[in-house]
Amino acid sequence: MAMILSRKYRPQRFCDVVGQDLFVRMIQNALKFDRVSHGFLLTGTRGIGKTTLARLIAKALTCSHLQEGPEPCNACPSCERLQQEKHLDVIEMDAASHTSIEDIRPILESCSYRALMGPYKIFIIDEVHMLSKSAFNALLKTLEEPPPHVKFILATTELLKVPSTIVSRCQHLPLKRVHTSVLEALFQEICAKETLSAEPSALALLASHADGSVRDGLSLLEQSFLLASDQRLSLSLVQRLLGLPPSHALEALMDAIINASPPQILERAHALLHTGAHPVAILEGLLHALHGRATSFSPSEPSWHWIWQIAYRGLSELKESPFPLETLDMILLRLACAQQLPASQTLLHTLEKNQSNPNEKKPTAPILPASPLPQADMAPPYSFAEPPILQKVKELFPGCVIEESHGL
Repeated sequence: MAMILSRKYRPQRFCDVVGQDLFVRMIQNALKFDRVSHGFLLTGTRGIGKTTLARLIAKALTCSHLQEGPEPCNACPSCERLQQEKHLDVIEMDAASHTSIEDIRPILESCSYRALMGPYKIFIIDEVHMLSKSAFNALLKTLEEPPPHVKFILATTELLKVPSTIVSRCQHLPLKRVHTSVLEALFQEICAKETLSAEPSALALLASHADGSVRDGLSLLEQSFLLASDQRLSLSLVQRLLGLPPSHALEALMDAIINASPPQILERAHALLHTGAHPVAILEGLLHALHGRATSFSPSEPSWHWIWQIAYRGLSELKESPFPLETLDMILLRLACAQQLPASQTLLHTLEKNQSNPNEKKPTAPILPASPLPQADMAPPYSFAEPPILQKVKELFPGCVIEESHGL
């Protein structure tokens, strides 16, 4: 059965790992000088080789015939069992589905037993940030002072969720996103091995859209070749796969925006939507096209500053809107009005002028006299009626003075 590209071309040696040269060299030097840490913590975004590098470390530690480099031989029984994921001394656990202390306790209890096939017993815990607080506390003491024959390799995409007590007890390797040029070279090498034809611009677009992830890039590459009927990968095919608008259509839309022609703007935007382009992809493409024009031709164009601000703010608005098509139309209409906005230089000049003449008499609105309300409309003053007992006392004692209080 054929394997997918991300599994078929998973690195089996340190020299096959791409984009992580610094950390690969650190691991190789640790193996060469026998200074391997008892615990590793591999962090970084998805698809950059955390699990792959963890397995390579385990393979090198258990290899019976470690080669110069150092590199695992991939031929001894230990390397073959590890490639088949059947090694008895290399135990992998997915912390995303095994989060409790009951899941971590068997690992800690097995640390007291020696390895069966090699010098080390290695525990690989993927997505370690998903462990519960009690599981981290149980792991802490063993991770701090493990037996000499035990190695821990932890991997996670969420470093901030890992307790600092765990991080401080491991050798932290913060893996980086793979550069676009490195991904592009990798895709070209794979296409040559698979005897597939691809345009360089198509591979460059796939590499940029992978966002530094090797696994995501290989998945997109495989989808592209499944879509191509003649085993040739073109730029237009990749654009349709990713839902991206063609470059010439974006340039035409940008011309309509600069010419401040709302009918043409909406017509060309709707034509892009009918081809399958996503509204967010259209606005992102406009931002890239605007950046290219501003840096290559005339960056002093006064309206381009406003076009960028409107498009950039509209992008976050579009991503959160429950009505993306209508929101895109309104953002494009705002871009059409950008030509009427004053240049930033004019605004600064106006502000400086107002600040330099603070005592300048400014026209004020006339103050109209307030007309008195008619007497008939005014409410009469409120008066308290005397209680009956007070009236009776005044009748019996006409000369006395009665002092009013709150109790009456």
